[in-house]
Order: sequence, then structure tokens, then C-alpha cells
Amino acid sequence: MMTQRISKARKREEGAITIIVVLMLLVLLMVAAFGMSRDSLRELRITSSSRQGAELFNETDTGINWAVFWMYTPNQALGSASTGSKALAAQMNYLTSNPDQLGKSVNIAATGEMVTTPSSNKTAKFNIDLTQMGRLPSTGISQNVNTMLVSPLIWSVRSNASVTYAGSTSFQHSRESWITTPVSHSTN
Repeated sequence: MMTQRISKARKREEGAITIIVVLMLLVLLMVAAFGMSRDSLRELRITSSSRQGAELFNETDTGINWAVFWMYTPNQALGSASTGSKALAAQMNYLTSNPDQLGKSVNIAATGEMVTTPSSNKTAKFNIDLTQMGRLPSTGISQNVNTMLVSPLIWSVRSNASVTYAGSTSFQHSRESWITTPVSHSTN
């Protein structure tokens, strides 16, 4: 009879140990799941920041490419010239014709075509700072005595981009590029 009581007590203890072990395993699994969810949220934030940074970088590059395209004289004569491109051409003429403006920056403010991807959740735009830096030194002459090379102008083009997301979160980035105008020939 004593042995039956002892075996019943042991069975109860074994059941209690099983419950304790199962509860400890559940707690351990919950801690692991919580840790993994925190890692997932952190990775999601990193991915979102990377995407926003890439959008901003692309917008800045768009500004540089836009300026380079419209600084090329034949493109300025296109029928599709817009308000911003006309302002860029006017500022280039102003800086070129006024030697006292050498090294001074002028801003071409964002106009319609300089605002890209306007939508309900994001607005991206750029403006351009244009600086005429002078001319490259002449390094040679042409074969024709009556014609000589006119050194190309050096321009500093800075694209200032901003991307604003719904909820007033705004990011800004600037990028500068130095370019030259095509070499032209002058006849004497």
C-alpha cells in the first residue's frame, strides 16, 4: 500500500515537472520571438531610410543632369524650353557677360519641371546654384591661322534637392559638379 501511495505522488511530481518544463520552453520561445520581431522592425527602418536616401540622391543627380542638358546651347533653342531652362540660359548669359560676377553663385529656383514626382505622399524638387569659374587656359591653336580656339568656360553646378514626405518629414542633399562648355572657334 505504501508503494502505491509513493508511485501516485511520483506521478503527480512528474506531471508538475512536465508543466514547469513546458512553461519554461514557452517563455524561452516568447523571448526569442520578441527578439526577432525587434530585429525585423530595425531592419524595416534601415530599409526605409536607405530607400529615402536613394530617392534623395537620385533627385540631386536629376538636378545636375537637367542643368547639363540645358546648358548646352543647341538644347536651349529647342521648342520645349521651359521656364527653368530659360532662367538657366539667362543666368549663363548674365554671368558670361559680366566679368565682375566671376566666382559668384546665382540660384535658379525650382520651377514646374524642377519638381518631380509630386504625389499625395511625397514631393521631390531641386534648384540649381550656378557659378562661372572662368576659362580653361588655351593649350594650342588650330591649323588655320585665321581661326583660334576659344577656351571653354568652366561652370560649377550645384544641385540642391529636397524630398518631403507626408507628415512633414523632409530630407535635403546637395551635390556639385564642375563642367565645361564645348570648345568654340573664333575667327579674326
